[in-house]
Amino acid sequence: VGEKHEAARALANLGYALMSWAQPEPAVRFARQALAYAEQNEVYNLASYIAITLAWLRLRAGEWEEAERVTRDEVEQGTGVSQLVANTVLTELAVRRGDSDAAERLADLAAQAVRASEPQRLAPLIELETEWALTTEAELPLERFEALLDEARRPGSLVGWGAIRVAAWAAVAGIEVELAPPRTAPHAAMLRRDWAAAADAFGDVGWSYDRALMLSLLEDEEPLLEAIEIARALGAEPLAHRVAVRLRDLGARVPQGPRDATRANPAGLTVRQLEVLALLAGGLTNAEIADRLVVS
Repeated sequence: VGEKHEAARALANLGYALMSWAQPEPAVRFARQALAYAEQNEVYNLASYIAITLAWLRLRAGEWEEAERVTRDEVEQGTGVSQLVANTVLTELAVRRGDSDAAERLADLAAQAVRASEPQRLAPLIELETEWALTTEAELPLERFEALLDEARRPGSLVGWGAIRVAAWAAVAGIEVELAPPRTAPHAAMLRRDWAAAADAFGDVGWSYDRALMLSLLEDEEPLLEAIEIARALGAEPLAHRVAVRLRDLGARVPQGPRDATRANPAGLTVRQLEVLALLAGGLTNAEIADRLVVS
């Protein structure tokens, strides 16, 4: 009927809701459709919001550098809601990487989200606060959980994915929640405290950090070893530290992480691998490389 702004908003909301339900494939599809439609019809304020949503989906998929680049580009020109969503994405990155300003960012985000007082702002906040508590010495946001869960129990209040996300993360925080099992596999598994199933469900949709976080809640050495490998590959230092502590508590050996030079290399290559790569680029054969490096 010619309401192009509302059509763009509907597509944007669909993409965001699907991301919240941990369904990234259709979320990306609809968010891209929303962005193309918004740009084509000059709905520029929503275009920025949608671009940041797509960056958020990249973050969840492990593409941290690209997610940060896109988000910071949008911050320079975005206003209003776009700024709050961008702040959420950048705070999630800071918390997961263990940036020096992560605690400050989280406190600032909390103030903004509480001021907005909307499920789409509060649910991601409480997830991040729970992650932060699990991977640092911070306290769990128990009071905020209780307030949001009280709100969820009121008819017509916090419903749908907002209630499910809050309830699922409340289970991680050790709070008993009675709620009908949702259709989304990760949240259903979290509600019944089946961390292995939750890890598998997050892994199935390509959210490796979330998989590692769920694995870190288990008591066995094998899942913890996988969790620390994922965390180190992503550069998630706080999560890697948490898992290392849990492994030591079990009396298990903590595998040695990559050296500083390896971590600093954009491709994660060791010094030796770089030597081999340089010789390959020089046109040497396998035998010639082995001879040059004095290996069999």
